Amino acid sequence: MPFFTRNESLAKNISLVFTMTKSTLKSRYRKTFAGFLWVILNPVVTFAVQALIFKNILKVNVDNYYLFLLSGVIPWIFIITTLNMTASAFVVNRSVLMAFKLDPWIFILSQCLDNLITLVASFSLLLLLTGDINVILGLKIPMFFMSLCLIAFATFFLSFLIALTHVFLRDTQFIVQFLLNIIYFITPIFYPKELIPNKYQWLVSYNPLFILIKPFQSIFWIYDVKLFIKDSSNSLILISLITILCLYFWRRKKNDIYFNI
Repeated sequence: MPFFTRNESLAKNISLVFTMTKSTLKSRYRKTFAGFLWVILNPVVTFAVQALIFKNILKVNVDNYYLFLLSGVIPWIFIITTLNMTASAFVVNRSVLMAFKLDPWIFILSQCLDNLITLVASFSLLLLLTGDINVILGLKIPMFFMSLCLIAFATFFLSFLIALTHVFLRDTQFIVQFLLNIIYFITPIFYPKELIPNKYQWLVSYNPLFILIKPFQSIFWIYDVKLFIKDSSNSLILISLITILCLYFWRRKKNDIYFNI
């Protein structure tokens, strides 16, 4: 008998996701002085430090470097933060899953929404500081929303896949952290990809995280609509592959989770 049964409607599950997300945001900073400001402090400080080092100290020669850095670093933080937070979600919430038989995707989606709010808040604040007039006039907002949807869907399904794998292979969380640390240095988000030798350019072309980040660069750094459509299409193809793999693995293993969680 399958362990996870659908004893609630989709509407109730979605309502539960928003309730959990709201509860997480409130409880995490309930007794802090700055409250929600602490949520966006990490990406803002990360952006400021990297801007200082690579622009003013190492003198990286990139036009509109602050927009270039913004469009790469903030989405990157969203992806790796979500992956790290959700890798062990099913194991950590074992007692809740066993007691209430909730759909496991609820935990992943609520964490994704939590981090997505951080992404939008920190991105908006830094955009105001950089003074991107096209955003202020609203010209980039529809494309920004589309990029958010793409990166959110991809991160959700990738997180779900990693969380499932972690149930059967408890080293998954550490393997993911190790790989992310390596991928960070070969992802051109704080330096231009032209600095990578031609024989290693394939590392960029087949970097799944960079594929998800490129639409942001197309909007805010280059502002090329045709390039944005191309990058978004590549992201959509990647999302489709991740989704198919995730659903296949879920259908094969969902009945075994109870015995391994």
